Amino acid sequence: MHFIWEIETMDRLTQQGSTRILIFTSPKAGSGTGREQVPRLETLLCELGVEVRVVNQVDQLRRLVNEDTADGEHGDTIVVAAGGDGTLSLACATLFLSDQNRPQSPEDPSSSLAEVGRSSGHVAVLPMPLGTENLLARHFGQLADADDVLRTIRHGQLFKLDAGLANGKPFLVMATCGFDAEVVREMHERRQGHISRFSYLVPVVNTLLRYRFPKLSLNVDGKDIGKCCWVMSFNLPKYGGGLKIEPNALGDDGLLDVIVFERGSIASGLRYVAGIWTGRHLNAKDVKRLQGTTIRVDSRRPVAYQLDGDFGGQLPIEITTLPAAVPLLIPAVDK
Repeated sequence: MHFIWEIETMDRLTQQGSTRILIFTSPKAGSGTGREQVPRLETLLCELGVEVRVVNQVDQLRRLVNEDTADGEHGDTIVVAAGGDGTLSLACATLFLSDQNRPQSPEDPSSSLAEVGRSSGHVAVLPMPLGTENLLARHFGQLADADDVLRTIRHGQLFKLDAGLANGKPFLVMATCGFDAEVVREMHERRQGHISRFSYLVPVVNTLLRYRFPKLSLNVDGKDIGKCCWVMSFNLPKYGGGLKIEPNALGDDGLLDVIVFERGSIASGLRYVAGIWTGRHLNAKDVKRLQGTTIRVDSRRPVAYQLDGDFGGQLPIEITTLPAAVPLLIPAVDK
């Protein structure tokens, strides 16, 4: 059976019962902007005679998708992840990157594709951006308006996105350790409910005053890179606040793009922070750019790492890539 989204000119909703829509909203997500678009999308789909359900529990989402792929009666399933980056990551981790269905040999791309194909069946995820940053949706140009989401459901194209595992935890956009991860760690401890960009102001100031940029040991694809003070790896060229830290990262090349800030003094660390904010960090001679499929970072002192803007834990961290692990439905590109 061919996936109906492989044919870009076809309207997926013209054939009765060919596509089922599950709108997934995380119960932990805040109020967010544009939440009224979720019931509006549900109404639009119902008016078209499409089977649609709103789901807000991970176990329920997993059960419904497994039922669909097992009995084959519902054809293809599109999961609309209505929320921020965390909601999208949760949906993708549940459907494609959990212990039960993620590839067992990340270093083998053919193994990854085979495992994902068996586990995911006829399923794709569509991001409906209702969060603070919405990094992935912004990258692909997906808007939160119900009409735009419906257009992507009907005519969007499939993009097989790489993913990463950091100490066994999945991520889609980035994994970093050092200064910015310390900001995320403090934000994690302070967070109460929905956050905005202004919520990061106090954590940023506190980290600027207290962080000492301890030395890190970096290894990429088995090669010792040496000492540094800050490591950032990207699957996509996006970061919070609209910052462009690694503009060349591609989400479907099977590689992570690594930015390495070498010098560990406080003065150099603050210079790196200023360089990132002004977009000039890549011009510095003590900033390296690498690519790889496996990354290991360690330190003798406690250093935080973050995944897609969420606190992940403390070093050491071991990162591997999962090529083409997540089938995304994104807006069609005009040719």
